[in-house]
Amino acid sequence: MAFTASTGYSETTIFLDNFQNGTVGSPQIGMNALLGSGYVHQIVDESGNLKLQSSDMVNDASFAIYNRPTYAPLSSITTYDFRIISPSVINTSLVGQNAFWQELILNNASGDNLFLYWGADQKLRLNVSVNGKDLGANLVDLNYSWTYGTDYHVEWAVNGVADTYSLTVNGMKLIDDVVFGDNIFELYAFSYGTNYSTIGTQVMDNITIKDTAAVPEPAAMLLLGLGLAGLAAAKRRMRT
Repeated sequence: MAFTASTGYSETTIFLDNFQNGTVGSPQIGMNALLGSGYVHQIVDESGNLKLQSSDMVNDASFAIYNRPTYAPLSSITTYDFRIISPSVINTSLVGQNAFWQELILNNASGDNLFLYWGADQKLRLNVSVNGKDLGANLVDLNYSWTYGTDYHVEWAVNGVADTYSLTVNGMKLIDDVVFGDNIFELYAFSYGTNYSTIGTQVMDNITIKDTAAVPEPAAMLLLGLGLAGLAAAKRRMRT
């Protein structure tokens, strides 16, 4: 009789920055994972809680990026807390365009990316790029509306074995194990930024990147151990 161990997942946090040290570029876990700030990003104090704010009101391509150690193949979870601050005047001419974006760079050499766009019309959309080819000429509307001043918890789950990805926003799974379209070998970086300077600002906090590894579940390990013990006993009986 053969025993097959089913698997669960263990998570190891390799990067965490809640910005409480007030320094951009000094993660508290994972010294190989650094934050590079593009254009105007600054640490701000919101009621005693330090956060990183994108506040560039001149350049509309402002971004910050988190690089991380790479592994192949990769399974990982990237989570972050996020808020868009309502501008004093909302530019209605930008409705349908993108106000802010977050990006998972899955393979920088191949141009594999996942983009999450927070539209100026307060809709959430997905864009996918595989091998440098934009697959989202028509952005996928996730049928999810966001509001200014609300806190959002976003989770990207990437399975480098099955080459699938999932997306969850505030506990609602919007994408569930969708095939990416290419081999996922690494999470090169997580980045975010502003698309239009007339929208306002955004704040980010509690950026966490976790590695997930498949591990046998305890019950399955017990069955596997019993099975191996039984095989060993059977072999001993055959020899006597």
